[in-house]
Amino acid sequence: MLPAPAAAPAPSPALSPPPPLALPHAAPPTPPSAAARLLASDDEATGDHTRRIDGAGSAGMIDAVLELLASESEALLTERGGADDQRLAELNVRLALAATDVLDDADAGIRYLELADRHPLTARLRLGHGAAAGDRALLDAAGAALERGADPVARARGRRDLAEVWLYGQGAADRALAVLAATETGDAELAGELRELTALARAAAGAWRDAADAAFAEATAADATAELLAQAQALALDRLGQPARAAELTAAVLAGDHARGPALH
Repeated sequence: MLPAPAAAPAPSPALSPPPPLALPHAAPPTPPSAAARLLASDDEATGDHTRRIDGAGSAGMIDAVLELLASESEALLTERGGADDQRLAELNVRLALAATDVLDDADAGIRYLELADRHPLTARLRLGHGAAAGDRALLDAAGAALERGADPVARARGRRDLAEVWLYGQGAADRALAVLAATETGDAELAGELRELTALARAAAGAWRDAADAAFAEATAADATAELLAQAQALALDRLGQPARAAELTAAVLAGDHARGPALH
C-alpha cells in the first residue's frame, strides 16, 4: 500500500504593499509685500540702502520723544534767562527738525523756529523753508535773521544763498541786488562768487549801466585780465552803444601798463 502524499505546505500570507513614501512638500514662497517691493525698487533705483524705521511701535516712540522735548521746552519757558535761553533755543531747533523731517509737518517746524530766533541755525533753516515753499515772507524773515549774525563771513554766505533764491527761485533780480548791495567779506573766493552773482543779477534786471560801470572798474584794476577788458568793452559796445567809451577803456589800460594776462585768440 502506497503511502499518502505529503500535504502541500500552507501558502504564506500575502505581503502587504509598502506605505507610500512621504516626500517633503515645499511650501510656495511667500510673495513679498507691497512695502517690501517698493523699498527694493527704491534701493535699486537710487542705490540708497538707508530708510526710515517703520516698525509697529516707531510712531509711538517718536510721539513720546517729541512730547518729552516739548514738555521740557515749556518748562524752560517759565525759567527764562542765561543758559536756559540757549537750551530753549536748542530744544526748539530740534523740535523744528523733527517736525519737518520726521513728521513732514513744515508748518510746525516753522512755528518752532520762531521760538529759536537767536539760534545760529535758525536763519539758514528759515531760508530752506522759504526756498522750498516759495514763500517771500519766509525769505524776508530769513534775511532779517541772517543780518543778526555775528560772523561777517557767515553773513556774507547767507546773503549769497538768499540772493540765489531770489534770483533763481523767485525770478526777482531786484531783490537779489538789494541783498548783494550790502555784502562785504574778506574771503577772496567768496568775494569772487558775489561779484559774479551780482553781474548775473544786473543782467537779469537789465541794469546794464551799473553792470558796465562795475566791469570798467574791474578792467582798470591793477590785476585786471584781458577777459575783464573784453567783457567791459562788450558791455559798452553791445548794451550801451558807446564805442568811444570802449576805445577810451583800451587806451587807459594800455597807458597804465596793467597785467592783462595772455592775449585773447
